[in-house]
Amino acid sequence: MALKYLETDNSYRRKLANLYEEGLGVNFEIIKHEPESARHLFQISVEDRESYISELASKNIFTGVHYKKNMAYSVYEPEDLPLTDFYSDRVLSLPMHLHVTEDEVKVILDTLNSYKG
Repeated sequence: MALKYLETDNSYRRKLANLYEEGLGVNFEIIKHEPESARHLFQISVEDRESYISELASKNIFTGVHYKKNMAYSVYEPEDLPLTDFYSDRVLSLPMHLHVTEDEVKVILDTLNSYKG
């Protein structure tokens, strides 16, 4: 049933992603996706992720962490992977679900761009 809405849903998420991309200040590295991606995630890299999570949560904006290095799990042997370590500590997923409105994205952007961490 939901497949008939797939392209409409993906199009809406791409629209939200464009709003994020256009509105984010220079202090944020955007994790890039292919243009036709379903954009179920919108991720940025920030220096002090936990402080951003707290600041956004204080305004009822709930983020996610969808990238952890595999070496954090006991089934993997420790390895020296500097880029993995770097992004594992910094990647933050912003709200991208289908119930996020354009106005809410603007509030999220205002909060991110004004926060001085």
